[in-house]
Amino acid sequence: MDTTFVLALLAVLATWGGVGWLMYRWGPGRVRRKVQCPKQHVQAEVEVLQTEGDWAKGGWGSLRQSDVLACSLFPLGQLTCTKECILRRKA
Repeated sequence: MDTTFVLALLAVLATWGGVGWLMYRWGPGRVRRKVQCPKQHVQAEVEVLQTEGDWAKGGWGSLRQSDVLACSLFPLGQLTCTKECILRRKA
């Protein structure tokens, strides 16, 4: 193998590795956010589940917050609110 081929192969592998890391870091999955609770009017830290948008509705490639998994204002596993904070971000 010559040097040019090895460098090209390393560049391709680095590019795919970077794309994979970006998808892992900012893609679908669990995300922690700080939000203003609309009911108690205090700052809360929530863990939301991000999913990809519905392809049939033109949302391919976009992320949406589909569920709140945990909230700092409630004990672990006892999230009893209506989850109105799902789209709110810290102002």
